[in-house]
Amino acid sequence: LDVKRANGNTWFDEITVALVPYFSVDNNKLPEYEWYHGGVVYCLKNKIMKGDTDKFFNPSKNVTWAELLQILYNIEGIKGEAKEGSLWYDLAVLWAKDSNLIYENDLEFNPESEISREQLASVLYLYAKFKGYDVGIGEETNILSYDDVFDISEYAIPAMQYAVGAGIIAGRSIST
Repeated sequence: LDVKRANGNTWFDEITVALVPYFSVDNNKLPEYEWYHGGVVYCLKNKIMKGDTDKFFNPSKNVTWAELLQILYNIEGIKGEAKEGSLWYDLAVLWAKDSNLIYENDLEFNPESEISREQLASVLYLYAKFKGYDVGIGEETNILSYDDVFDISEYAIPAMQYAVGAGIIAGRSIST
């Protein structure tokens, strides 16, 4: 699916650090024994994530569109000059739209809204395609055994198949 980086992580391993306990980035109270330690250190060192405006990570809150798109933008290493009065995520959203990571028919797109599981899968599927990764693993992935499979929007089915098949998304139990 993805070539491992020198540290052994794939690009997705590195963005999953959004799920870390709420802690301050400045006071360096990042517990070394926690499972997320390596990922957070990597993201901080490589400026992929820096926390919210108060320089905190908060894993208890759901990720927004803006946060996810900013993470992907940062992974790409793009440097842009924000216009005065623009929002912190404007460049990332513009890049994501230009890179076709957001379905143009998504009339409900709001960068500050929480991203759903199927939307997350769709963005990551489109990002993998954008990067030229093989997304064919999803073609053979059977998601019919999940109880909530019929809650998935039709447009998101290939993305969910890809995400499940690639191990990016797993159910909360055997059937969801």
